[in-house]
Parts: sequence; structure tokens; C-alpha cells
Amino acid sequence: AGPSGLLSALVSYSSIPLREGYTVPVRIYEKRSPFTRDIWFDLVSEPWSSSVYNLTAWGWMIQQGLNHKVIQHSNTTIISTSSQMVERFLTKIVNILGMDVHYNTSFVSLTPSSVYHGNQYVANFMDP
Repeated sequence: AGPSGLLSALVSYSSIPLREGYTVPVRIYEKRSPFTRDIWFDLVSEPWSSSVYNLTAWGWMIQQGLNHKVIQHSNTTIISTSSQMVERFLTKIVNILGMDVHYNTSFVSLTPSSVYHGNQYVANFMDP
């Protein structure tokens, strides 16, 4: 669950209509140790991607100590940043929302669920 997985988990979590007092349990699994990705990339605003919009809505632009560069070009915002910075920021958000992040855990397989009928599967993971 690198930056893309964390962002997908947050977008999915925030799009679920919740009743008062009801939460959806979300668990995020990552095979690496925390924050080991050193790759740099550009995040581009809409209409190409909603990543800049989502990160800004969650407070990206007001965070202190983030190593990134913001470029405005016409009506487009481009954020050049490292994968580590995005992971650190998104992990703060998922922790605030109460999601569990499990590090050093590898996905093994999907198996049909014996509890549910239909197209329900159970994800199997392996801890180190």
C-alpha cells in the first residue's frame, strides 16, 4: 500500500456513506518497512488526476517539513515530491481516521470465503 494504495484507501473510506456512530474497518497492508521508497514523481491536478485536489483537501499544502516543489502552469498545479513524503503524509491521515496499517506483511492469495455465499473472498497475508 504505497502512496497509491494509501490514497485509494482514503478515497474509498471517505466516499462510504456512514450513519452516526458507525465506522467501516479498513486495514492497509504494506510489504515494506515504513517509508523506504525514494522515488520522486510529479502529481498533476485535474483534469488529469484528482491527487492534488485530495492531498490539498487533507492539508498537504499547510504541512511543515515536506520536501516538495509546487509549480503553477496555466490552470494546472504540479507537485514534485518523493514517494516517502506522500507516504508519511497519508499515513498520518489514515492513522487519524483510525485505519490500521500493517507493515512487513505480504499478500499471499485470495481464497473463496466459507462464511459468505456468492463472490466473497478472503485475502491471505504472511507476516515475517
